[in-house]
Amino acid sequence: MIKPGNHRFRSPGLSLIELIAVLAVSAVLISAAAPSMKQTVDSARLNGHADALLSALATSRTEAIRRGQSVVVCPSRDAVSCSTASEDWSTGWIIFPDPLALGNPSSPAAIIRTYQSNDTRIRATAAATLNGGIRYTAQGYSERPSGAFQAGTIAFCLPAMHAPENGRQIVIARGGRVRSSRVSVTDCS
Repeated sequence: MIKPGNHRFRSPGLSLIELIAVLAVSAVLISAAAPSMKQTVDSARLNGHADALLSALATSRTEAIRRGQSVVVCPSRDAVSCSTASEDWSTGWIIFPDPLALGNPSSPAAIIRTYQSNDTRIRATAAATLNGGIRYTAQGYSERPSGAFQAGTIAFCLPAMHAPENGRQIVIARGGRVRSSRVSVTDCS
């Protein structure tokens, strides 16, 4: 027989101690996942920037073949003209036909496509052989205005990311073909 007054009623739900324990375990798990999430977001941002340039190079080559004339993709700070003798592709680029090898669009209306970066943390540096941009001929080859072949690399990096594989590199081959690879960048300042 049950004596009156010895009844303990247990209410459904969590006690305060159980709730605190669940919150503590959740906090530990979230703090462990946060750096990994930041790395994933930074990597996606870097890949997006490099992929945008890969797309621009493919578009330039295709347009040169389609139009039957030279088309240039060059770094640009203002989305209207090329940044002359610049190795810095971080701010953006433009694509335009350049049949007379002038090195800049004949007018703003002549620009085929622009890309302006809003992420000031990403660094994109080209080899000196690509200063002034990349010119594709009507045959789809990359070459300088002088007629010499043009090849080189553009390295993308994000200073907040840590090696290994904290960067992407776009390689423009002698024939104009482009490829991308992951690289470890030691100096990303």
